[in-house]
Amino acid sequence: MRLEFAAPLIGSQAGRVVPRDPAELETPQVRRWLQESAAALGDETLAGQLLDDPRGLLERFIALLGSYWQDAFEREWERIEPDLAASVSEAGRVIAEQGLYPLLRRGLRTKRSRRRLSSGLGMPIPPRWSAPRCSGPTTTS
Repeated sequence: MRLEFAAPLIGSQAGRVVPRDPAELETPQVRRWLQESAAALGDETLAGQLLDDPRGLLERFIALLGSYWQDAFEREWERIEPDLAASVSEAGRVIAEQGLYPLLRRGLRTKRSRRRLSSGLGMPIPPRWSAPRCSGPTTTS
């Protein structure tokens, strides 16, 4: 896990090769690169967490994803999830009764929306799509 979090920091510097072996994160040169990159991003605690508290960094990342979900998708998901669930159920019924080919050939329609994707793959287009704007991720130290 540490290597996956470290790769963008190390690779963000021109000419630096991202290590393939997690043990390389312990070398003084790579530790210095991580600290320099984190400082350049304005988050000096990032390198320390990455190197010395990877579980804490993972928890911080999970919290960031949770905040991002709430800010960007949660309300929209509440609106579209029932239609998506109904579409999946209908697709399952059609496949069980007629097989896959009829589903792909004609597409599915929902009661709420009579429009289809132009590819005819059976996924209804919601009547409108309006993803809320996100102010950007927040981090905590």
